[in-house]
Amino acid sequence: MNSANPPTKHHYIPAFYLKRWAGPDGKVTEFTKPHRRVVVRRIMPERTGYQERLYELKGYEPELAQQVEQKFFKAIDTWASGALDMLERHGHYAPWNSHNRSAWTRFILSLLLRCPEDIALFREWWHTDFGRTDEAAEARYRAEPDSGDPETFAEFLNSRPLGLKERYHYQVLFSLIDHGSIGGEMNDMHWRVLQTPTEAPTLLTSDRPILRTSSIKGRRVIWYCP
Repeated sequence: MNSANPPTKHHYIPAFYLKRWAGPDGKVTEFTKPHRRVVVRRIMPERTGYQERLYELKGYEPELAQQVEQKFFKAIDTWASGALDMLERHGHYAPWNSHNRSAWTRFILSLLLRCPEDIALFREWWHTDFGRTDEAAEARYRAEPDSGDPETFAEFLNSRPLGLKERYHYQVLFSLIDHGSIGGEMNDMHWRVLQTPTEAPTLLTSDRPILRTSSIKGRRVIWYCP
């Protein structure tokens, strides 16, 4: 059942992850640069790393428009929270199984694709490219004419409802985050938990917390998440 008032605050850096940087007051230090100067403030993890209506489905009824956040990213973050707890408790010797290992892999992949800039660029590309066709596609369309349809396949595609285009857009995004081949490669890597000495400087995180040394399938690739 969908909520009558679904949440519109969509976190691309989830609070469960940011809480690792919280002080005794439960707050994290946020650094932003809205204009020329860097602004520093103490804030609860739930109050940062989000954008209003970031994953909203355009062209949908209000009670359905937030389902990408409610049904997809919420599940990813919930499963990943349990995996991170296990990493912190057990380190190298975490009792992984296929579910919690895949949960952490899926979360890492999501962080590469869910930031506001990524979503905006992907949406722009998708809606621009949606109506592009080639001669073969146009020929197939002409071979099965319907008096009620536009003259060309490109016109037909561009006339599709916004909600339909949005649904397909997110289906492609989901397939990238839940990519079987890439996810399998990551699941098969050697996973390690590194701890810094107590006297070492405190690590920072950011809107782009994932670092990697080379392509995803490189033989010596290292993925790093602070």
